[in-house]
Amino acid sequence: MIEASLNGAPPALFFLDTGALFALNDDYAARLGIPTYGRTTGRTLYGEHPNLQGRVDRLTMGELTIEQVPAHTIPDEIRLTAPDGRQTQGAIGTSVLARFLATIDYPGRALVLRRDRRAAVRAEHTAPLWFLGDHFLLSHGTVNHLDRMVFFVDTGGGDIGFTAPRSTLDAAGIAVPADGGPHPVTAGRVTLGTAVRHDVPGLAGAFPDWFEHGFGFRIGGLPTHEFFRPYALTFDFAGMRILMGTSRE
Repeated sequence: MIEASLNGAPPALFFLDTGALFALNDDYAARLGIPTYGRTTGRTLYGEHPNLQGRVDRLTMGELTIEQVPAHTIPDEIRLTAPDGRQTQGAIGTSVLARFLATIDYPGRALVLRRDRRAAVRAEHTAPLWFLGDHFLLSHGTVNHLDRMVFFVDTGGGDIGFTAPRSTLDAAGIAVPADGGPHPVTAGRVTLGTAVRHDVPGLAGAFPDWFEHGFGFRIGGLPTHEFFRPYALTFDFAGMRILMGTSRE
């Protein structure tokens, strides 16, 4: 989570989510009087919902200000609660991060946005990066004994580290109850590029059915928040690679 100020308003809390664009909760956007210009339909784990398309004149994070930022609204129930009881008012996602060499430094508890998108970043692990549509980030990875497959890289997965379609979980030998609802599971070994994590907490039933083949090719899994927590996670949109290191420098 990160604090940000919109159009000079007092700072509010947002969650960082590479599975999202720049999104504001409906009630928060209304309170700030964010102008909107049209309506589309969004598809999330919460199902389909209307999105109002709009614009934020100024987005300020720390000492950095970005102007004229496209935004859209999301339902008010899509919120996270911080340890101090505050609730998030939206998501800062790929449409903001892609303007920079962006590092989500989990151990250092910092978001680092470098304007020099070719700056040197130290990393122990790398993975290829593809940009699909307006915000979907893809890479290559594996789970258990299976061959390499396409993964959707989404940092917004809360306290889990991996989810996947039922076909992947079954092939990987991960037992899933027959009712198809959300169930905690554990993936013995998950890789993303050269990064390897063991005994990764996962959630069966959280991967949207349409997402597996919805883009004309198969997406086999989704590494998320808990997978990345040991790393300073950098998205290099100039070199199209993901860097994972223990230091952000």
